[in-house]
Amino acid sequence: MKKQEVDLVQQLGEEQLVKAQRDVKQKEDSSLVLGDIDARELRDFNMTSLQQLGKLARDFPVTTDTIHLLCSQLDLPPPPEPTARGAASRASALNSLSRSS
Repeated sequence: MKKQEVDLVQQLGEEQLVKAQRDVKQKEDSSLVLGDIDARELRDFNMTSLQQLGKLARDFPVTTDTIHLLCSQLDLPPPPEPTARGAASRASALNSLSRSS
């Protein structure tokens, strides 16, 4: 091979290497972003599930001990107590239903 051909092959090899490295970096960044999104979605889902368990325990006090036992067996925190705001909005909804009857 001539010197020019060797230089051209080396240059093309370096360009392909740089492009491959750039592609790998983009894939890594993309997978980190997707992993972060998945983690946030799971956290939101778990929080919603725990809140629903808390509402269940409040609405059906007989289930409270069972819910707390299952949560402790699964190493989950106990469900949070429903907020006063949620209780107030439910009371308001119940009042409006009873007025319309």
